[in-house]
Amino acid sequence: MPPQSSLPSSSSLDHFLALHRISPRFAFLLENPEERLPVNFDCWHEICDSIPDLIESGANTRQLIANLPEIEIPSSFSYEQLRLCHLLLCTLVSAYLWAEKSTKPPSTLPRCLSIPFHSVSNSLGMKPVVSHHSTCLANWRRISGDLDRSKVIADDLDLIAFRFLKTSGNVWFFTLNAQLEFDFAPAIVAAASICHRGSSSTPSEIGDSLDRIITSINSCAALFVRFRERLTPAEFYHGLRPFLWGYANIEEGVIFEGVDSVPSRLPGASAAQSCTIQTMDAFLGVKHNGAEEEFLRGQRDFMPAPHREFIEWIEKTAQSSPLRTLIHSHPQFPDALRALDNFRSQHIRAVSLFISTQSSNSSESGTGGTPLIKFLKTVRADSNDVMPH
Repeated sequence: MPPQSSLPSSSSLDHFLALHRISPRFAFLLENPEERLPVNFDCWHEICDSIPDLIESGANTRQLIANLPEIEIPSSFSYEQLRLCHLLLCTLVSAYLWAEKSTKPPSTLPRCLSIPFHSVSNSLGMKPVVSHHSTCLANWRRISGDLDRSKVIADDLDLIAFRFLKTSGNVWFFTLNAQLEFDFAPAIVAAASICHRGSSSTPSEIGDSLDRIITSINSCAALFVRFRERLTPAEFYHGLRPFLWGYANIEEGVIFEGVDSVPSRLPGASAAQSCTIQTMDAFLGVKHNGAEEEFLRGQRDFMPAPHREFIEWIEKTAQSSPLRTLIHSHPQFPDALRALDNFRSQHIRAVSLFISTQSSNSSESGTGGTPLIKFLKTVRADSNDVMPH
């Protein structure tokens, strides 16, 4: 079960981060993802590894998956093994629903998927649906190690699972996102360090943390233009994106056989599920309203429970007086808000290129279920409410 959070007044920051499954170097990115489960799970790995070939050959992928044995998730599994289980099941479920594009997706998931998916999701405090935390944060491995092993560099990464296309673009989308998450780590730790010190933080310490936050956000914003290096908008929109849908795109939803007779309409993976920007909003005091606030709060339910608790702690601590006053009155605070605004602008440009240009629907919704461009612009504008005037 995930650890319960508490204010870290009597413990070190590193210990507090560890309790919340956050690495000082990798932040929310899983530092050492498990790549292989015990031998009795080989059937999962074999199908996940062969999905691109199965799709290309026109094989009955859905039937192959439905014939899998029902496997119980051992209570002795480590956290990393549970995350790998969730990733493999995300892959199998997405293939079961969407690999056969000429047929309507089924309205029931077989027991061999539904039972273990519910079990592992409950253990992690996550939802039984495809998510950013599995497809990206727990889904990377180094190829050669020739590049700097102290960093996560997209050019030297491969995926463990969630491959559906026989192109580099499928891999590149997730590995570049993994590098983005890694490059955000200094900002996450900087925000945590100030919240850990609380109101005893000096202006110099707050300035140093804001400097690291600004540098990290700007570095990550610059990565958005790199998606087009190995991924075309058409390839993403028509080839990869459907596998990121959850169950909301299925009119009647999906019934988990052996678990629940009520159909699930959970939305799929969304950038809003990333803890990084939600942490920055929480630390800088950027508040959202109405449908946007409701959606972003709801996306926290798709995060591992310890990550969700961490964001709640940042939010509560950073926005308490007098720490809020110390942060918001610092001369570098406006620069941090401008960096966050620029990051969101770069994200909007990427969404416009990879989704809006490919869709005939001007109010195209994301895989998380929101009207994309309108939502993103509204969320970006919310920074103005805390910008000093």
